[in-house]
Amino acid sequence: RISIPFEQMSKNMVNAVVATEDPRFYQHAGVDWVSLIRATLTNVASAGNGPGGSTITMQYVKNSLVEAANLAGDKEGVAAATQGGFGGIDRKLREIRLAIALEGVATKQEILAGYLNLSFFGNQINGIEAASNYYFGKTAKDLNIQEAALLAGMLKSPNDYKPDEPANLDRAKSRRDYVINNMEAE
Repeated sequence: RISIPFEQMSKNMVNAVVATEDPRFYQHAGVDWVSLIRATLTNVASAGNGPGGSTITMQYVKNSLVEAANLAGDKEGVAAATQGGFGGIDRKLREIRLAIALEGVATKQEILAGYLNLSFFGNQINGIEAASNYYFGKTAKDLNIQEAALLAGMLKSPNDYKPDEPANLDRAKSRRDYVINNMEAE
């Protein structure tokens, strides 16, 4: 991981992530209640096979809890921060409380930078700067639309969309195009 400030991140990357992961990021205060309720109802109706309802802020909170537990060698803490099923309800409620609190003390730029600096991009790569260097041989500030869209698309399932695996290439390109379409719509 190479942590960088928001100002060293490509506007294309910011736009790609917001358009795909949390289109109402700049309008909500940590929780997008409409998306969360829709995702909850869809998941109940589909036995857990629906979309996620977490905002970028909520994902950042989760990633931060996992990272803190990993650094402390706290396996129980990692399990608690990633727990699914009925135990996941408590986890999600905790993420909601922490996301609302975080939005009260951090700017949207700080949250985005934190999220992109912690995010996993496959191949044991964390953070947008390390991912930019590895996949494209350039800094995160210099990512063009296509490169940013590919990296933003990887956030859904990094190992399934990493472009350096020949078996993933068509899937990665399709996901990249999906992100570009979201960017256009937003």
